[in-house]
Formats: sequence, C-alpha cells, structure tokens
Amino acid sequence: MAIKVNLNSAEGNWKEIKEFLLSCSVKDRRQYYRTSGFVPLDDIPAWTPTTGPPEQVICKRNENLDQKISLYSGDITKLEIDAIVNAADCQQVESVPASAE
Repeated sequence: MAIKVNLNSAEGNWKEIKEFLLSCSVKDRRQYYRTSGFVPLDDIPAWTPTTGPPEQVICKRNENLDQKISLYSGDITKLEIDAIVNAADCQQVESVPASAE
C-alpha cells in the first residue's frame, strides 16, 4: 500500500510520513518541499577561521570539525540541512540574564 503524503494536512500518521520521506532520495524528497529556491548544503561554504592577532588557545583546533561548521546569513527556512545551532540575533543574546547562561 502506497503512503499518501500531504504535508498541508493534519491527517495521516506523522511517523509513517517521516519514515517515507527519510527513505526517499534527496531528489524525490524535494518535490515535497514547501518552499522554492532552497539552498543545498553544497552551496554553503565551510567555516574557515581568519588570521588575526594571536589569542589564548582554550582548546585544540579540530580541522575535521571545522569542515562541518558554516556561517550563513540569509533565510534559514530555505536551508536544506539537518540542524541549525544558535540562530539567535544579537539583541536576544544580550538580553539573556547571566543566570540563564
């Protein structure tokens, strides 16, 4: 039995739909996106530290991890990625009380 996928409806078993989408190829999954003009991961450059004044090293640099980190400025809802970390803007960060950190 083929699964009916309608992402604009509350009907259907979300676990079955999730499994279906995860089993699709990236190309097939894209037909279910709610946005056009998505940004694939290959189009987002990896973060590379810039040279500057020497700073105190807190922990040893992991160059393999550097290749998994990107800085992105734009509409994050169009990113074709698995996770976004620390997407807060500066005003939100500054307003967090010290006790909440």
